[in-house]
Amino acid sequence: MSMQKPMAVNVAECDALISAAKRSGKLFHVFENFRYYPPMVKAKELLDSGVIGEPLSIRIKVVQGSMGEGWEIPYKRWAWRFDPAQSGGGRVILDYGYHLFSIAMWFLGDVEKVYAWITNRPIQYGWILDSPAVVIWKYRDAEKYGSYEAITSYDMLVRSKYTPEDEWVELTGSRGFLWINRCTSMLLDRPPLVMYRDGEITEFSDIDSDWAASFIAGVHDFVDGVVEGRQVPLTGEEGKAVLQFCCAAQLSAKEGREVRLREIR
Repeated sequence: MSMQKPMAVNVAECDALISAAKRSGKLFHVFENFRYYPPMVKAKELLDSGVIGEPLSIRIKVVQGSMGEGWEIPYKRWAWRFDPAQSGGGRVILDYGYHLFSIAMWFLGDVEKVYAWITNRPIQYGWILDSPAVVIWKYRDAEKYGSYEAITSYDMLVRSKYTPEDEWVELTGSRGFLWINRCTSMLLDRPPLVMYRDGEITEFSDIDSDWAASFIAGVHDFVDGVVEGRQVPLTGEEGKAVLQFCCAAQLSAKEGREVRLREIR
């Protein structure tokens, strides 16, 4: 079974899904398209190869703006995302953030603890928007850190074929950097992936950087996994860990303290 993210609104529901999947003996995964986005995949290959040295940190920036051309999204499709009672959290932290927190764990490993500042404010239709937001975290068993900053400005035009939001990622290693300059949209007019190593810049301009490519690759991998009898990401346990990450950020902002992921049960 392929389940769209987020897999549930709380840990108890995640555990129930994981148990049911194990009893069935069938393939189960939480679909996460960002992990199949070609510039992300190439950056992961470069990072794991050691080309920029020992991984040290990750910085993720998210911008939500106004629509130029792109998808016209019906009101009903958005409504649940801005209702904490239905979504289990906010649009920016649990819905959108789930993508980026998943990437943060994929690149640098398991997260130990989180500290966050999140502004929750009313917008149109009685919705609640959890932006601006800043989340920082420490990885488990290593002095490695990450950050996620999200802003929303409807005065900002975001060039997109899809939704008016975009993301860019900076990975720091002991010998250089990797910059992933777009994902959902085309806000930055730069190569999709750039590497700095030992004083030299390498641009990767021949990578498919259309957001749709990530969905296509993810679906193909799931089908191949079914045919080949192999597990594909995210496993139920991985999906649960990402949800704990999201919930830890929300709890940290609410209580004004750092929160360890193991607290989220």
